[in-house]
Amino acid sequence: MLRFLVAAKPPVVPPASSTRRQILETAIRLFAEDGYAASSMRIIADACGIRAPSIYEYFGGKPELLIAAMTEVLSDFQAFIRQVVDLDLLPEQQLEQIVRQHVTWQVSFAERAGAWDSLAAAHTLEKHLEADQVEVFNGLRQLYLDVVTSLVAEAFPGPHPVLRSRALLTLCDRTTAWAESNETPTDQLADQAWALGSAALRTSF
Repeated sequence: MLRFLVAAKPPVVPPASSTRRQILETAIRLFAEDGYAASSMRIIADACGIRAPSIYEYFGGKPELLIAAMTEVLSDFQAFIRQVVDLDLLPEQQLEQIVRQHVTWQVSFAERAGAWDSLAAAHTLEKHLEADQVEVFNGLRQLYLDVVTSLVAEAFPGPHPVLRSRALLTLCDRTTAWAESNETPTDQLADQAWALGSAALRTSF
C-alpha cells in the first residue's frame, strides 16, 4: 500500500500569476483563522489590497477558490510526507517516519494544517461543493488513511486497525493542542507523538 502513496501523483495545480498566488495564499490564511463561511470574497480581496471584482478574474467563485485552496494544501502535504517514505524499512519504522513527518508538518506549516482542518470538515465540503468534487477529495484522504492502516496492521497486529489508525492520525493532527508548551522543539514533539502513538497501538481493547 505504501507504494501507492509513493506513486500517487499530486493534484495538478495550475501555474499561478503573482496576483493569483497572493489571493490563494491569503484565502488559505483566512480560512485557517476565521473559517470558510466567515471569509467572504470581499474580505479576501480587501486583505489582498485589491478590488473585490478583481478576484473573479482568477476564480469563478468562492467554491472554486475552496477547491484551489484544498488542492494546494493537499499537494503540499502529500509531497512533504513522501519525502520520508522508504520502502526498505520495516513497517514499524515506516510508520514512525510518517508519524514524525506528519507532526513536523502540523507544527512547521500550522497555517496550512489549520486551513485543511477547517476546509476538510464534512459540513464544509458537502455544503459548498458538488458531490463528485467531495468524492475526489475524500478519495485522496482515504489513500493516506489506507496507507497508515496497512502499516498499523502489519507493525501492530490486533483488532480494529482502522480505528487505531484514525486515533493515531488524530494525535498527529492535534499536536499543538496537547503539546506541553508552544516552545517545545518539533523533534521533541515528534518523539512524544510516536511514544504516545506506538503505546496506544500496542494496547488491546
